[in-house]
Amino acid sequence: MRYSILSSVFLLLVFSCQYSIQKELDLAESLLQQKPDSALYHLQHINTSQLKTRQINAHYALLMSAALDKNYIDVASDSLSKTAVDYYSRFGDEKQKMLAYYYHGITLKNGKHYPGAMIAFEKAEKEALALGDDYQLGLINRNKASISSENNNNQEAIKYAERAISFFKQANAKPYQVFAEYSLAISYINNKKYEKADSLLTAIQEKSDNQSLLFQCKIRKASILIIKGKDINTAIDYYRETPRCYYDILDYSYLALAFEQLGLKDSSDLWMSKGYLKCQDWTDSATLDYMKSKIALRRRQFEDAYYLANNALNAQDSLTRILLQQSISGAQRDFFKADVARQQLELITAKKKKTLGGIISILILFSCLVTILGITKEKNRQLQEQISRFALEEKKYQRMSKENAHLVGSLLSARFAHLDKLSRDFFLVEDKQDKDVIFKQIKQSVASIRNNPEVFTALEDDLNQYCNGIIRKLRSQVPRIKGDNLRMITLFFAGFSYEAVQFIMNRVSINSLKMARTRFRKEIISAHPADETLFLEMLDMKKRPLDNTNEE
Repeated sequence: MRYSILSSVFLLLVFSCQYSIQKELDLAESLLQQKPDSALYHLQHINTSQLKTRQINAHYALLMSAALDKNYIDVASDSLSKTAVDYYSRFGDEKQKMLAYYYHGITLKNGKHYPGAMIAFEKAEKEALALGDDYQLGLINRNKASISSENNNNQEAIKYAERAISFFKQANAKPYQVFAEYSLAISYINNKKYEKADSLLTAIQEKSDNQSLLFQCKIRKASILIIKGKDINTAIDYYRETPRCYYDILDYSYLALAFEQLGLKDSSDLWMSKGYLKCQDWTDSATLDYMKSKIALRRRQFEDAYYLANNALNAQDSLTRILLQQSISGAQRDFFKADVARQQLELITAKKKKTLGGIISILILFSCLVTILGITKEKNRQLQEQISRFALEEKKYQRMSKENAHLVGSLLSARFAHLDKLSRDFFLVEDKQDKDVIFKQIKQSVASIRNNPEVFTALEDDLNQYCNGIIRKLRSQVPRIKGDNLRMITLFFAGFSYEAVQFIMNRVSINSLKMARTRFRKEIISAHPADETLFLEMLDMKKRPLDNTNEE
């Protein structure tokens, strides 16, 4: 009897607690649109350990994702948004599904996981179209335009920005429409459609009263003048009238280029120096190096121009990899659309011809699962034929994904193709003077790699992403390989030539590298790792230049 009373009291406390939390969530949701800061305050003071049910946990995750976004707090971790998607994709209505997919896309975009973000936005757009929510469709397409612009896919960026403007116009959301028009102008500039960009920026200045936006329009018009080499003094005046808080890295280099065109070299050098002080990472520096190489060419300083352009090579290779990644994202997006259309068609046909009392569900992209209940033997035979067709399509898509991953991974060595070529040339040329010139260039390139641990970190990340987590698994399964040995085997996995590895790792000879490679093989085999086949295949992935002997 006593235990029954205690159990009843405990259940009463639990239900009371859940009811109190649900009231807090409802309050935060009511504040979300007009007072997002107050909504975030309420959500941050909820004890998450008391979120006992999946529904309440998902509701909290969705509201918190929305509150963070509306308060301009960029979160790259998808733990919250994924919780909302996992629940509402199965149990939510169209609006809840749409919002869950949308904020999941925002989170993935913040983390620069662009292919996944594009697919999440495609799913959100499907639900928004069903709801006829023009405002949300405008937000979705504006984010898709931003991703396309980040990936230098300017034609796609223009298309999505134009769609965002159209949806915001239908929703009568004029401030959002104006900002979407500004994004379209930026896409025009990136696509070298300067007249269209200038015309659109002028139109925005005439109808907007947002001071921040007006300043940004002014310096973008200035950058167009500098790129075209016209009215340089007017462009400089535009920049002087704009507070520097609105400048980005390229604006400093545009000013430097403007003063260079006027023959004011000291002012040009001053603004370029200010730009380098604002750099956040090596890609910013590489961007300025590229712009500075243009100034060096104008001064006929050809050696400096070559060195600066060479420093920008890694950034250019990264852009190439991003463009390929974007094409894979497009392929995934197109597959998603085609698969949804096929699923709907088959569902309608099955209902008309077979009068099934069940649901045909096809999991999109990577798996197809069909379940049919309460059917005759003939229908089972027909179902088996459908499953066989779906299995063939799934294998075909998995093979295509594997080929795409291999294609992306192959760009790892292309990132340092220039160093590979210099290394091979050094061993092939006979003239001492030519060797000295090549060796000087190699030292410059190698120094930027050897003294920058971020290069090896980025290389490891790429190998893990596109080669089945190979470096992460190697660290765990073969812990004896570490330090410089781990760096060396990373270069081998990435497909670097012996010549390039010799210079990067400062080894005595290529023969010593062959011996090291043989030693790595033995250490891997002796450790009996679970992924031994993967390690050995990557170690022997391709034949290195000038290697005509059997090293084993």
